[in-house]
Amino acid sequence: MSAKWCVRALFAATALVAAQMPAMAQKSADTLRVVWWDQIVNVNPYFNQLRSGLIVAHHAFDGLVYRDPEGFVIKPALASSWKYTDPTTIEFTLRRGVKFHDGSPFTADDVVYTINTVLKDKQVSVPSNFSWIDGADKVDDFTVRIRTKRIFPAAMEYLAMVVPIIPQAYREKVGYDAYDKQPVGAGPYKITRIDGVNQIDLERFEDYYKDAPKTRPAIRKMVIHMVTDATTAQNEVIGNKADWT
Repeated sequence: MSAKWCVRALFAATALVAAQMPAMAQKSADTLRVVWWDQIVNVNPYFNQLRSGLIVAHHAFDGLVYRDPEGFVIKPALASSWKYTDPTTIEFTLRRGVKFHDGSPFTADDVVYTINTVLKDKQVSVPSNFSWIDGADKVDDFTVRIRTKRIFPAAMEYLAMVVPIIPQAYREKVGYDAYDKQPVGAGPYKITRIDGVNQIDLERFEDYYKDAPKTRPAIRKMVIHMVTDATTAQNEVIGNKADWT
């Protein structure tokens, strides 16, 4: 792929596109330097309601399905296929051979853990995103069923946009709170550094699964620097300290 996917995702949060010459500044380092004026206090997408936080989440995490921004078509992601077994139950066949950023394998346990944990967590930022879900059940290691409380036509849209899957084993290993500072997902980029609320570094995940709808990123690294206002962000672009805002 070209840098198309990265640019699409970042474009959703842009207020200004940098001129072409500054954007080439870090080409030799294979790095896109991003600056914006949102401060993402918690990169865990379940505890963040900022649009910029959603952008980071779509780089670092994958869900069962993906909504292609060209045509808004729902495509397979961590799930390879799905079907309704009744009007309020969706059965997903999961993709095999997927790894999380820590190297652990993706299975049905991670889906069931993610969904059922979120439903119980009173601290989730936007509980209405998940209020339509009744629960998730494991059928076997690569089959899960998600039950809805009622007929809910937007289910696949929500699963694509705001229900990323997190690794059960890793989160339980590092601890509930520590996970937010050392997040692991299954997306095309892995988060390698979180510097307080000012900087987030991401690096291409070389083991990203084959045939993923987002595909393998062309840009190896992204450095996201957060400032206090739009003027400062523009000055960083003009001063060749950033490539994109």
